[in-house]
Amino acid sequence: MQQKNSVNGSKIVYLDTNMVSQSSGTQRSTSIDGIEVKLSSAEIQVGALVGIQRQIREVQKNGTFMLEKYISKNHDPGKHGLWGNSIEGALGEIAVAKVLNQYPSGMESHWATDVGEDIEVRTRKKPDHQMFLKTTDKPGFRYVSVIGSFGLYLIKGWIESDFVFQQPEWLHDNNGTTSRSYWVPDDALKPISELSL
Repeated sequence: MQQKNSVNGSKIVYLDTNMVSQSSGTQRSTSIDGIEVKLSSAEIQVGALVGIQRQIREVQKNGTFMLEKYISKNHDPGKHGLWGNSIEGALGEIAVAKVLNQYPSGMESHWATDVGEDIEVRTRKKPDHQMFLKTTDKPGFRYVSVIGSFGLYLIKGWIESDFVFQQPEWLHDNNGTTSRSYWVPDDALKPISELSL
């Protein structure tokens, strides 16, 4: 068993057969397939600011056509819109950084790696949402799949981008409902415990 404490008392506990996240006396448990992370209010504030900062950069770059440009390339951003998606993406990066005890370097600039030297994070809201990699994503990187929202996340696993790009059957647009991307099946993800730094 390994336990890490944060300043505010939240904990991430790794067990041999079960993984538990504990904060303020509540316990939640997941299978060996994932690690649940609850962010502190300070971590949520930082992530929200990073997400807002990213969207302000996009507004400055693309003006009022930002949403139209996104829809033309990637289809509908969902009911939470681009602002919500950017905030949740930044929070997912902070969750992964917290578990790996790494600096969330994605906060530094648009082109910075999300966590550490070679870890990119993909955050989705629902458990049945697959992680995707775009054809323009970085070769030689490791991508981590995270699901959740509002400060509570499940880190599902990770995969190497070079392996993904060798799977032509994963490259599709879900019958025209999404952008053409590599859609990674959950059973292809490696456990986060096997992600060496």
